Amino acid sequence: MVREATGVVRMKDYGSLEGVLVEFRGPDDSDVLTSKLTDKKGRFRAVGLSPGTYKFNATKDGFQSVAGVVVVSPKAKRSASIRIDMPIGV
Repeated sequence: MVREATGVVRMKDYGSLEGVLVEFRGPDDSDVLTSKLTDKKGRFRAVGLSPGTYKFNATKDGFQSVAGVVVVSPKAKRSASIRIDMPIGV
């Protein structure tokens, strides 16, 4: 659970990944799509997401896609963020 969809994308044992497309679909059953690219430090920030449950997908050429679910809630800790570890592969 997070207050806002912010976080970092990394490759295990390597470090942050720039240029990863991180997409959020939701909240809940909604088909609204919000997309962000990671910066040089692998960070992303999707501002203005309403509270609810979102499906996310992270993609980058040369890496396996990572999918998951995140809950955006004003009750989450301020320090909570999303960490995505992407494995090499296609």
